[in-house]
Amino acid sequence: MNTSKRASETGLPSGLRGQLLDFRRRVWTSKSAEAVAIAVCSVLFAWLAVFLLDRFLETPAWLRGGALALVVVGLALIPAGLYRWVWCRRTMPQVARLIYKNLPGPGDRLLGVLELVGDRVEQERSPVLCQAAIAQVADDAKSWDLVQGLPRSRNRTWWLQVVVLTGLMAVGSVLAPSAIKNAWARMTSPWSDTPRYTFASLNQLPGELIVPHGEPHHFQIALNEHSRWQPAQAKLTVGVQSPIAASLDQNRYRFEIPPQVDAAPVKVRVGDARHALEIKPTLRPELTSVMARVELPEYLQRSESIEQDLRGGVAKLVRGSQVALLAEANRSLQDASINGTACAPNGTTFSRVGIAIEESAQWQLDWQDELGLAGKEPFQITMTAHEDGEPSISASGLRRQQVVLVSEQLTFQIQSQDDFGIKEVGLQWQGFQYDGKPSKTKGRTVLAAGGPNRETLNATGTFQAETLGIAPQAVEVRLYATDYLPHREPKLSPPFMLYVLSADEHAIWVTEQLSLWHRRALEVRDKELRLHAKNKSIRALSPEELGTPETRQQIERQAAAEKSNGRRLANLSEAGEQIIQMAMRNPEFGVGHLEKWAEMLQILKEISANRMPSVADLLKDAAEAPQVAKNSPPSAPSAGMDRGPTGKPLSDDEPAPGAASEPPVPSLVDRESSLGSSADELAANEEEKKSSSGRLTLPVTTLTGKAKKGEACSTEGAMEDAVEEQIDLLAEFEKVANELNNILANLEGSTLIKRLKAESRKQIELSGSLADLMESSFGLLKLTNAGKTTEEFAPIMTGEKRAAKSISYIMDDMQAYFERRPFAQFKTVLQEMRETDVLGSLRKLEADIPRESGISMAQCDYWADTMDRWAEDLVDPAGGGT
Repeated sequence: MNTSKRASETGLPSGLRGQLLDFRRRVWTSKSAEAVAIAVCSVLFAWLAVFLLDRFLETPAWLRGGALALVVVGLALIPAGLYRWVWCRRTMPQVARLIYKNLPGPGDRLLGVLELVGDRVEQERSPVLCQAAIAQVADDAKSWDLVQGLPRSRNRTWWLQVVVLTGLMAVGSVLAPSAIKNAWARMTSPWSDTPRYTFASLNQLPGELIVPHGEPHHFQIALNEHSRWQPAQAKLTVGVQSPIAASLDQNRYRFEIPPQVDAAPVKVRVGDARHALEIKPTLRPELTSVMARVELPEYLQRSESIEQDLRGGVAKLVRGSQVALLAEANRSLQDASINGTACAPNGTTFSRVGIAIEESAQWQLDWQDELGLAGKEPFQITMTAHEDGEPSISASGLRRQQVVLVSEQLTFQIQSQDDFGIKEVGLQWQGFQYDGKPSKTKGRTVLAAGGPNRETLNATGTFQAETLGIAPQAVEVRLYATDYLPHREPKLSPPFMLYVLSADEHAIWVTEQLSLWHRRALEVRDKELRLHAKNKSIRALSPEELGTPETRQQIERQAAAEKSNGRRLANLSEAGEQIIQMAMRNPEFGVGHLEKWAEMLQILKEISANRMPSVADLLKDAAEAPQVAKNSPPSAPSAGMDRGPTGKPLSDDEPAPGAASEPPVPSLVDRESSLGSSADELAANEEEKKSSSGRLTLPVTTLTGKAKKGEACSTEGAMEDAVEEQIDLLAEFEKVANELNNILANLEGSTLIKRLKAESRKQIELSGSLADLMESSFGLLKLTNAGKTTEEFAPIMTGEKRAAKSISYIMDDMQAYFERRPFAQFKTVLQEMRETDVLGSLRKLEADIPRESGISMAQCDYWADTMDRWAEDLVDPAGGGT
């Protein structure tokens, strides 16, 4: 076959052969160019399509894959066209068959000639005819236009499209080369992650947007600094909600996203840039714990640290402490800071150590979780630095002013508190002279020791002047407490003034208190006498006057005054017991005097507790009693005492209506009230009394019970009982007053002796002070002219002046005592004191002390002996209390 084809091609006339070769060349050129144009057009079209689609949307991968498929198909047309139009049209018969399709006549003759040329059998049978036929066809072929037999071609159309598309791509390459390259890359690799090129270029945006749950949120989109397009407005759409617009401001778009509670898709559109993300509303992270670990200053001697909860936002710390802050959130954190200092989070916690507390400061805690959400607002902590507080100290059982014996022991309770431990509590004292100036007597003693962890210390304290070496004098006592702050003065309690007295001085003072108490007791008695006088005047009123409202109000006032006087006497009795208790601690008092005084106090307590309230109750009954009928029958005369509850006659025989009145029969009865008698028994006795006929019999003593509740009694009877009760009360009171007056007189006599003895001792002390002064200044010239020496005599002169005043008081009291109790010893001693002019001598001695110290010292000794002798002369009358 191939041999015949080659023979036919070689056997053709050259002209015909040239025409066929020219036709074939035209076919090859046209169809190859068309295939190339289609391929180039497909590539440019797909490329341009991706470029244009990317300007308006994020071209999906499948669409870009379709564009790539179009390119592949277009490029595949080149080999397909070459095969069809070049390979399949390479021989003359193939060319003739192609001419036959468009030019059937010439094509058929060409096919016949080619068949004849290739048929050797026919050529051998008739060579001449074959040559003639071939020549004839060749001659006819010269007039044929084989171009009309060419297959239809769209080269112009395709190449025009190529030119147009090439021009468009050229323009795009000039205007946006990056976009053209990006479209080619996205088209050739449709399933790669090549980002779409946009003229509005955005900075990296997240795939999801975490926003605070239920809170408005600010979302910013920033344009890339190389963005070729900067649209004036951008839009953001959350789910199906209305789009949110934002204007360009400093290369940024700021969107105000309304509160969101549910997750939703978000679409962002900025010019040709598009971005899709998901919004997720999430609760903000919160701090679940904020703790402070406090290391206290070293001077507090506490090794353990203190943990303090700071969720309240306030911390009060002692100055000099070291603090470590530890905060914990409910989610893992990615960032945290304390007062602007970054703290690396450890999961859900962050901390800062080594914070020195020297001044008060405000601390701020900021945190951000791993989702990028921060706390709703920073957590503020107010750290207040304060000094270590002073301890507090108080005492119970110790009065502000108190008189104590030098040998008496006072026991009291101490309560002390401190914020960081009490070191010790104790007692300090400062003595005072009689002129109010501080003396050399002072000291301090520890009562109880504390510890660094003892924030509260309760202890029992004691004070005994004799044990502490305190001489009789006025002593200011203070409790003190110390803490562990260096160089801090002890915290002192308010002062307690204790008047420390010797046994004699204490006896004198107690006697004076008893004298004052006695005068107050007499005032109560006088008040009772005035009430009694008023009660008698009310009792003397007529029944009609007693029933008036004014009189009843007056009786009520009397009852109230009686109760008040009873309470006053009760309080006075308690005060008297306290004085007796103080006197019992002093051995200088006679036991007999104190026992007698205590016995009288018991009587006064019984009067205030029973007798005076009874009088008040009777007065109240009188004020509330109903008025007695005016026309009551006369009662029968009776002899004896009626101590029944009503105080009325035992019987009131009432005549029958209309009957003539008969004179009452006298009776002799003696009725006593009984606590056990009932009202029924009393009524039965009354009925029996009424049923019996009047007769004069032997005296009978009966017992009556209490009247029924609500049973009426007359005002006259109640007033009579009140007055009688008050008479007995006053008689008892007068007896007690007389007895107390005798006891007090004996005590006063003993007190005068003690006072003289005390003045004698003071003269000896003044003499000793003069001796000490003379010893220190012995041999000095012009002693009296030395101003300093004169000042040293001043305390001694003051002591003599005070001694003269005390002797004056003793003489006045002795005179008063002698007028009450005319003992001869008191008269003799008083007369001797006047004859010796002791007052004048002491005043002269005061003036002579600076001038004649030696003689003055002898004078002091003389008066000391004299006063001691006078006291001995008064001993006998005071001996009744032993």
